[in-house]
Amino acid sequence: MTAPKAFLSHATEDKERFAVPFAVALRTKGIDVWVDQWEIKAGDSLVKKVFTGGIDDASIFIVVLSPISVTKPWVSEELDAAVVRKIEGSCKIIPVVLDGAEVPAPLKHLLWVSESKQGFDGVVSEVVRSVFNLETKPPLGAPPSYMSMDHLAALTPNGIDNIVLNVIVDHQLDPRHGGLNNETMVEKVAPYDISPEALTESVSVLSERGDIKLQRVSGGAWLVMGIPDCTLLNALQARGVDVGGIEKRLLASLVNNPGQRVSGFEDCDPELVFALLRSLEAKDLITGTKILDGSVIVHSVSASASRYIRQLG
Repeated sequence: MTAPKAFLSHATEDKERFAVPFAVALRTKGIDVWVDQWEIKAGDSLVKKVFTGGIDDASIFIVVLSPISVTKPWVSEELDAAVVRKIEGSCKIIPVVLDGAEVPAPLKHLLWVSESKQGFDGVVSEVVRSVFNLETKPPLGAPPSYMSMDHLAALTPNGIDNIVLNVIVDHQLDPRHGGLNNETMVEKVAPYDISPEALTESVSVLSERGDIKLQRVSGGAWLVMGIPDCTLLNALQARGVDVGGIEKRLLASLVNNPGQRVSGFEDCDPELVFALLRSLEAKDLITGTKILDGSVIVHSVSASASRYIRQLG
C-alpha cells in the first residue's frame, strides 16, 4: 500500500513547538508528511518546491492554524492553492487549530481538530483516522429478536405488539392458564429482547384497541384477564386454523342434534369451541349454552341457523 502524501502548512514560529513533532508523529503512523525544512535544500525554488512538489503531489493538506499562522501571507497562499485542489476533488483539507485561533472563512464548513481540546496525541489520532478513513463506531450487532419473528402469526403490524399478542394468545390456549400479570409477562417476552417499558406500552395499546382485557392494579402493575373471542378467533385463523370450517361443522351438529351434548370436536382446542359457541350465541343463532360435567349442551338452535350455514359456503 502506497503511503498517503500530506502537505503540512504552518508558520515558522509554530515549527519547533508543534509542526515538526506533529509531522514526525504522523510519519510514524504511515503518513508521508511534506515539511519544508525536510524537503527544500539550498538553491531550490521555494515556489516550485512548495506548490509543485509539495501541494500538487499531496492528497491531504493539513493546515496548522495558530494566532500567528492566520496572519501569514505565505500560509494564506498555500491554503488558496489547497482550496482550489479541494474544489477539483483532488485534495482533502484538515485544519488543526492551536490556541483557539480564528478559523478562516473558507474552512469554517469543515470539521477541524483542536489541540487545546483534544491534546497533542488526540490531534494525531484524529488526523490519522481522517487520512486513512478509519471507522470508530462500534460494530453493528444483530437486530432485536422481535424484528425477525417471521415464524409468528401476523396478528398486528407492529413487531412488539405482534409478539405480545401471540404470547397472550398462547397463554389463553393453555388449559392451565389464569391471570397474566406484568411480572409473568416480562419473563415470557424476555427471549424476544422486549424491555419491561416496551411491554407495558404494548399491552396498553392492545387494551385500548380492544385486543385484550386489561386490569390495572396498584403500584403501576397490571393484569391481563383474557382476550375477546373475536381476537382469539382471528388469531387462530391467522395461525392456519380453519375457524370458518369448524364453525360451520359445529353449527351443523347443533342443528342436527338440538338439545344434545356437543361431541365430535375432540380434535379442536376447547378454547376455540367455547369461543365459537359464545360467538354463535351473540349472533342469536343458539341459546342456553351450558357446561355440565365438562360437556357442552345447547338448549336451542335458531331457525335462521340453517341459512347462516349456507352463507358460510
